[in-house]
Amino acid sequence: MNDLEPLAVALKFGFLALLYLFLFWITRMTLRDLRGTASPGIETGYHEVAGGPEPASTDAELQPGDSIRIGDTEFRFEVS
Repeated sequence: MNDLEPLAVALKFGFLALLYLFLFWITRMTLRDLRGTASPGIETGYHEVAGGPEPASTDAELQPGDSIRIGDTEFRFEVS
């Protein structure tokens, strides 16, 4: 059984080295993703609107009887 002991030690260190490299790779990829720009890139499919967000004063207002349809469900708002 002493003949296999050096091989077992080598396999243990090899496994630990592979585990370390895998964790290093995951950490590097995560940090690279988090270091991205503040605005999403073109590859995400999201693009900034040319004029930027609308001012809060131009938000839509609900009128009595207005409704919104989401999927098959309709939501009706009664404003008093």
